[in-house]
Amino acid sequence: MLNADLILGGDKFSAEEYNTLKKLPNKSYLIDNESALLLQVVDIIFAYCYDRRTTFFDFTSESHWTIVKLSSVLSCFCDFYDPSLQLKSVLISSYRRALTYPLHRNFELCEKLKEDVSKVFGKGKVEVLKALLNIKMVFERSEPKYLLNRIYIDDFSIWIQKIDEAKLIGISKRIEELKITKEEIELPLIESEELYHIAQD
Repeated sequence: MLNADLILGGDKFSAEEYNTLKKLPNKSYLIDNESALLLQVVDIIFAYCYDRRTTFFDFTSESHWTIVKLSSVLSCFCDFYDPSLQLKSVLISSYRRALTYPLHRNFELCEKLKEDVSKVFGKGKVEVLKALLNIKMVFERSEPKYLLNRIYIDDFSIWIQKIDEAKLIGISKRIEELKITKEEIELPLIESEELYHIAQD
């Protein structure tokens, strides 16, 4: 399994990331629910980490499809403003999409992705920003996925630079402490495993 450290981009921006960053405008935002926005970023970063881990840190021609399909924010415009939606609910949603849509699907992979997301947030603003910039670069090469940059990724990339880094570290710790069971996913995972073992006998 790919070492999770390879998911991380390091402390410095690449030349392409730096050029992409320079093109972003300097804007301010009036935010009435910062927690909801952070949950959206978690959802997007989970999808990004799936693509990173399953392609061995090498973007492919399917990367834009994978990231969009696994993110409920990017594919369904979910906003997470419902106060009943907590961090665990968002991760369960990410697990369900990762176990439904892409080629590589298993619960252990989802557990690794949760660790990856925790590490990205644990490294702070630079690491989260690098992930968003990489997503932006992938979408810019795809029609019509580039529109998602205008709707989401550009503003998240600007906003994340202004956020209190302690909040990202806090998200990382909360993700690390969360335990998600197969039963909570509400997919027939256990039944499928039992059928698999019966077929192997």
